[in-house]
Amino acid sequence: MFKVIVIASGKGGTGKTSLSAGVATALADLGRRVLVIDGDSGLRNLDIVLGMSDSVVFSFADVARGVVALEKAAAPHPAIERLSMLTAPVGAPALSENGMRLLAAQAQEMGFEYVVIDGPAGLAPELRAFAQIATQGIVISTPDSASIRGAERVARLLEEEHIMRVRLV
Repeated sequence: MFKVIVIASGKGGTGKTSLSAGVATALADLGRRVLVIDGDSGLRNLDIVLGMSDSVVFSFADVARGVVALEKAAAPHPAIERLSMLTAPVGAPALSENGMRLLAAQAQEMGFEYVVIDGPAGLAPELRAFAQIATQGIVISTPDSASIRGAERVARLLEEEHIMRVRLV
């Protein structure tokens, strides 16, 4: 069963990237084929957390725009056999729903069972684009009031995009 999980938060510093890396790694360790995407164009660092800074060349925007096929763009993790990664572009990309659906379709065709997206903080435009292809959402928050308020707004956005399975961490 193909699943796309977007991990989001109402603000930065809540642990989205750590959770994304942990979930993707755990799924790969369980024998699942996983594509993890750094969706935070404003502050991409999933490649650093996964030890893949020298491995990633193409971004999710390159695939969504049709510049390169996912098969060439997805960088395999050097130590975790069933894990591959796409990074975020340096600047905020203009994304179309069709482009995002193309990315998801290519992931499914390549045999990925899960796509885990480390989403941007807050209500960045990319979040809505990722929500359009997600089957599940995880909203992460710290216990402070500002983080909880932001998490609520993000959860509502995900629900507006018809993600019926939204969980809070």
